[in-house]
Amino acid sequence: HQDPARAGPALAQVKALAQDHLAQIDAKIAGLRAMRDTLADLVDACHGDSRPDCPILKDLAAKHHG
Repeated sequence: HQDPARAGPALAQVKALAQDHLAQIDAKIAGLRAMRDTLADLVDACHGDSRPDCPILKDLAAKHHG
């Protein structure tokens, strides 16, 4: 059984650690949402045929070279 006077600071550290992890998860989610939005825009702009001006390939090429 732990002394309640010492449990307070330990629990505060646990909460701070959990808050930090939550912030990291939120940042990852925001990044994934941004990537999803970009990909959705590219998919919408793609005609899906043999046209030489594929927006998906153009975007990938620009990111690879730039």
